[in-house]
Amino acid sequence: MWHLIISPPVKVLAKDVYKETSLNLTEYRPDVRIMVHAIRKGDLGSIKNGLHNALEPIVNKKVADISKVKDFVKKMGFNAVNVTGSGPTIFVLTNDRKEAERLEKKVREYFEEKANNGWGIFVAKTAIDSFDCAQSQP
Repeated sequence: MWHLIISPPVKVLAKDVYKETSLNLTEYRPDVRIMVHAIRKGDLGSIKNGLHNALEPIVNKKVADISKVKDFVKKMGFNAVNVTGSGPTIFVLTNDRKEAERLEKKVREYFEEKANNGWGIFVAKTAIDSFDCAQSQP
């Protein structure tokens, strides 16, 4: 899989995000085993359905443009989009490099229109070998 990584020009400290959260143990949690299997298979549909980040609403409050950028990406037809960990970076999953590069161009055009300078926009590939190695560790 290929990704578009979109990083705003602001810092959000993980400690500040976690300070504002009250993670409920009965909240929805995706099945990690299903996600690992989907990642290994490169099954973008299953991965998309399993994406969840309980910290995202807090990050959205701290960086208002996150929601706007995600909405733009979704309007472009990319639904596998989420905030990384405690944010504020966004990642978008795509099927191939050309698709990621096409989206990268559209996102850059979006930022030029909005005069939002300083955002980092990068194309990256999933490192499955690293993922597999990490899973085999005790």
